Amino acid sequence: MHNNIVSPSQTKVILDIATFDDLFQRKDSRGNIYYEIENAVIDCEIPYEHFQNILFLRCTNTIFSSQFVVDFKSTNCISFNIVEFNERLSIRGTLKENSDFRTVTFHQASSISRLTCLKGFYFQNITIHKSVEFFIENQFVGEATFSNLTKVNDNEGLFFYDTTFKDKVYFRNIDDQYLSLNSCKFESILSLSFVHLRELFLSATIFNSTIETNQVSFRQGAREVFRQLKHQMLINNNKIDALEFHKLEMNAFRTEIEKRKWYNPDKLILLLNSISNSHGTNPWVGIVFVLSVSIIGFFPQLLVLKDSYFEWGWYGFESQLLAIGTTIKLWINFINPAHSINFLGDYNPRAITYIWDNIWRIFIGYGYYQTIQGFRKYGRL
Repeated sequence: MHNNIVSPSQTKVILDIATFDDLFQRKDSRGNIYYEIENAVIDCEIPYEHFQNILFLRCTNTIFSSQFVVDFKSTNCISFNIVEFNERLSIRGTLKENSDFRTVTFHQASSISRLTCLKGFYFQNITIHKSVEFFIENQFVGEATFSNLTKVNDNEGLFFYDTTFKDKVYFRNIDDQYLSLNSCKFESILSLSFVHLRELFLSATIFNSTIETNQVSFRQGAREVFRQLKHQMLINNNKIDALEFHKLEMNAFRTEIEKRKWYNPDKLILLLNSISNSHGTNPWVGIVFVLSVSIIGFFPQLLVLKDSYFEWGWYGFESQLLAIGTTIKLWINFINPAHSINFLGDYNPRAITYIWDNIWRIFIGYGYYQTIQGFRKYGRL
């Protein structure tokens, strides 16, 4: 396992804290202490208060074979790059500058609790072997990013509790995991991008800003997640984003009922709402719907006229223009839902034409209504 990170020829196995300090402790010109650890296997427990008030801690190509439980009481920053924690990790304290975990593996249940990050925090390319209860009672003042998380052995996922994000927070490229944000508070934007979760938990979560989504899906509880997000946007009087989550909620509901028995009236209702105005959010979809159903409903009637005004084939340019003009005139009449039942009377229509006409004028009228609702989307909810 060690060879995956540290080259055997360069490995320094540290068995006691005195050796650890001798090899990795440094001081700047003002006497401030900092640590730079590289190509090492740390096989000793570091005292809980050992890193209090240091300038920074930087670890590269390092394995911690013993538990790492420390307090960064007042530290500029910490950086872990290509690091494995074979035992429990638990840290807390205050970080004044940008800090990061990049390409880090956790083999045991771990936590970051009561940590205050005054600048950026980056948690990227993470491998989790067991349930990692991260980020309990933390405060992120600067921007935070959590991306490229990989779970192993079907662990439960990544958990946040009672954590405050004061600046924008990004969740990116997270696949097939549970993500819990219970009792968290987002004072700026929450961005979810390429996030495909088993389930997202949002109990007592507060959003004081908007939520950005791009390529987001949930294997379980999708409708409830989008309902909660819609509700949070309405609490913030953010009707624009609430409409978007309403659409996603309806799409999730449609996916749910598709798995039920083959007959369900809600399936048709949700399908029509989707293709007629995208659940009240897009009037241009409504216009396309009206034009489409009018064409589908109109042209079959022309094919069954007893005395048709046109014939198939080429009979001269003037004849073609006359037939096209008549067709457009009749079609414009047809897309008026209140058109005369006998608008094709001059061409001796068949009886089935009247039945067909009444069916399709219902769809055209429905399309107009849905288009109007789409234009009124900001007055809804």
